[in-house]
Amino acid sequence: MPEQLTLRELGMAAGVPAGILEKASKRGGVRARFFCIRDSMLLCYEAGKAVREYWEAQLSTALGAGRGGWIPEAEGGRWLLETEDEIWRMDERLCAALDAYKPRAVLPLVGSTVHLLEEERFGIVVRHHRSQYKLYCSSDAEQAAWFHAMVGAQDLSASNLLVEMHAKEHAFDERDEARQRAKLAEEDAAEASEEARVHKAAVTRFREKHEELQQQWRALEAECDEEERRTAEICAQLDEATAAREAAAATLRLAEARRLELIAARDGVQQAVERDVQPRVAKAEQKARDAEAFAAAESARVAQLTLQLRQVEEAVAVERARANALAASREASRAARPSLKSLLAVQRDAPNPPAAASHPLVERVRARLNQQPSVAAPPVEESEELAAMRKELEASRQRAERRKLEREERKKQREELTESAAHEARAEPVVEVAATPVVETPPPRLGSKLTTSETRLSVMPESAPLGDDEKDLEVLRERLQESRARAERRKLEREERRRLREAAEDITLARSRQISADL
Repeated sequence: MPEQLTLRELGMAAGVPAGILEKASKRGGVRARFFCIRDSMLLCYEAGKAVREYWEAQLSTALGAGRGGWIPEAEGGRWLLETEDEIWRMDERLCAALDAYKPRAVLPLVGSTVHLLEEERFGIVVRHHRSQYKLYCSSDAEQAAWFHAMVGAQDLSASNLLVEMHAKEHAFDERDEARQRAKLAEEDAAEASEEARVHKAAVTRFREKHEELQQQWRALEAECDEEERRTAEICAQLDEATAAREAAAATLRLAEARRLELIAARDGVQQAVERDVQPRVAKAEQKARDAEAFAAAESARVAQLTLQLRQVEEAVAVERARANALAASREASRAARPSLKSLLAVQRDAPNPPAAASHPLVERVRARLNQQPSVAAPPVEESEELAAMRKELEASRQRAERRKLEREERKKQREELTESAAHEARAEPVVEVAATPVVETPPPRLGSKLTTSETRLSVMPESAPLGDDEKDLEVLRERLQESRARAERRKLEREERRRLREAAEDITLARSRQISADL
């Protein structure tokens, strides 16, 4: 490239040229060196393999530089760095590999001559008195860039050099001040180490106390794990009880459907009997009085059971209140755990441990620990509530088995009675009684429930002579009345058992919640 081309004609901006070039040595060899033009000085640094890698990694990614430091496109790219800070970055590895203040060689460009080597390709020679440097570039564009950068550096004034000299003096002064500050920092560090030795014994004591507290904490954690395991077992038992309850409910629904079928069959038999035989008033009134007496007795029994149920509900309310109080106390204990942990951390890391030891929370913890025995905590025994709950669950299972057997037995008896009543109703003839006065009772409304007095059949007076057919009908009516009375009693018993079962389930649920809250 001709020498008369200027930087403006090449389309390049002013800046700091820097990069890796080949330099001819005095013995004839060629070695790579890192060159940088600072003001009017050409600085030469050792460029090993690591420096080359750091340079290429830094400028190729950030500035798009090529292998020698310049990008491959001569006229379309940027050939000069805007500032020297782009080279000497404190956080880059290139700055650590090269000491900016200790170059291998310094060549002043003011008063020196710079020529292109015509006989050697891409070469530049720089002469200053007896010093001569031959530099070799990788392309015409790079050769022109370095050449014009050196020529431009020759025109620097002495004022810039004076400014640089003052800057160096200022840097040396700052270095001395930094050394003085480092010395003072070392003295402060010695004093701090002396204070650390003074407090070392106290820190050791607090660490021992911390280890003791950690052991107690681990013991409490083990106890909590055991309680959680027991809670899981109780929850599993509750799930089994719930499944059994659902199965019993399904069986109860089937029994209810069967009962409705039997009631429908009974109503059919009753209608058939009422069409054929007109009940007598006297026997009906007597049986009505008996039914009223039985209903009064049953009402008294229901009142007694209601009183028992109310007492059970009050006990359930008391247990629930106790469970809520225990849950609140447990929540307060859990809320205090983070503060205890933070206090232990402060006690371990505090710069002045005696001040941390006088914290009120630490005093309360120490008082609590002094009240407790220092020996290892005994194994947690099963509480009376858990034992009572297990016994109650076992008793509920046994009661469920007994109820199941009783239901099966009642179902079998009901089927036998229904079959015999239906057979007798089909077998008996229709008897017409014309001479005997009768008292007609209005038929029950559709969808209404029959009372005990209404469901009992009317029979002939005892003074009237009875035939064989009428005696059979009387026996059938008595059986029907007995079956209805038993059905009413069983219905009341089922209602009573259902209420007691619900009350027991509420008590069990309240106790399980209380135990869960305690854990």
